[in-house]
Amino acid sequence: MCRDYEELKRYIREFLSSRAPGILEVLDIVAKNRYNSSILDLLFTKPREFMEVIREYYGDQETVTFVLSVLFIKPVASRLGILDKVEEMVYAFMYDPDSFVRILGCTHHERYGEKVKTLK
Repeated sequence: MCRDYEELKRYIREFLSSRAPGILEVLDIVAKNRYNSSILDLLFTKPREFMEVIREYYGDQETVTFVLSVLFIKPVASRLGILDKVEEMVYAFMYDPDSFVRILGCTHHERYGEKVKTLK
């Protein structure tokens, strides 16, 4: 997996447990029932499915955008030191998930478990 997603997932877990206790557990139940995966695994490997879970749970687009931006993307951007890219990341995540993955520095092949060399 590209970047240290386990570290990012740990950071988001801590962030959410201190700011929105219980939300991760609730979204995990929905994600596991629907996709047999945790919500944080979907965030980094299957962004479209992540959005489906968030939309299913919250319903309206305004809340979905808020939750995605404030509870998930902003902590990732903060941890990676790219807070100036939050808006770009939210837009990419919602409308072009592959470009979101590129912003994180992950290629399509790395997302799906294929080992590839990158020039980084």
